[in-house]
Amino acid sequence: MYRCINVLIMLIIATYPANAEKNTAVVRLSINTFTSVDIDAALIEKLTSVLYRELVVLRGDEYVLYRKKGGLDKSANRQLAGSVEKIDSVYYITVKVLDGERGEHLFNRTCTADRDNLEKTLKRIAKDIHRVNRIWKR
Repeated sequence: MYRCINVLIMLIIATYPANAEKNTAVVRLSINTFTSVDIDAALIEKLTSVLYRELVVLRGDEYVLYRKKGGLDKSANRQLAGSVEKIDSVYYITVKVLDGERGEHLFNRTCTADRDNLEKTLKRIAKDIHRVNRIWKR
C-alpha cells in the first residue's frame, strides 16, 4: 500500500509544472539568412525561408529559429549558415551547421540546381539535416 502511494507521489511530482523546464528543447538550431554576392536579397530571403519552413515541419518550431538580420542567437547552440551563388544558369547552394558550444562542424553540403529546382533542392537539404542525429543530440 505504501509503495503504491510513493509511486503515485513520484508521478505527481514528475508532472508538476516546476519540472516543465526539463521538457523544453535542449538543442536549438538558428538559421541565419543565406549570403550571396550577386543574387538579389528577395530571392535569398525566399530560399532561406524555404529551408526554415521545411525544418520546422520536420523538427518543430521549438528546435528551429530564424535570424533574419544576421548575428548569433544566444538561445541557440547550433548555427546554420549558407550561401547561394549563381554561375551561368547554375545555382550553387552551400549549407553548414556548426555546434557553437564545442566548435564542431556537424553538417556540410554543397548542391547545384537550376532556377526551377531551387526549392526542391533546399527541401532535400532540410531532410538531410533532419536525419543527422549529431545535430539534434547533445
